[in-house]
Amino acid sequence: MADHSPDATKKVDPAELEELAKLRISQDFVAMQKETAMANNVVDPADVVRLLNVVGDVGTCKGCGATIWWVKTKAGKSAPYTEKALNHFADCPKADRFRKPETKTE
Repeated sequence: MADHSPDATKKVDPAELEELAKLRISQDFVAMQKETAMANNVVDPADVVRLLNVVGDVGTCKGCGATIWWVKTKAGKSAPYTEKALNHFADCPKADRFRKPETKTE
């Protein structure tokens, strides 16, 4: 039978542990956002902002000036979210400025 007890001799890098926790929480946030959107429930914006402050890096949209939080997706890409728990590309009036041009395939 395998021993699954923690290895007391293994040192844990606190910064690495914090990054792993942030990644897990951000993945949970994205999943929660999708579930909430599908259930059409109302989410308290204060709760969303508290969560975004934990998992994302706050910034300002260069297109419209809105406050956004950059959250890592499961694919490892950064996605902008608002206090409405929406991907900011869904509600930014200047979103087209940031879309990558489609590449033609022949």
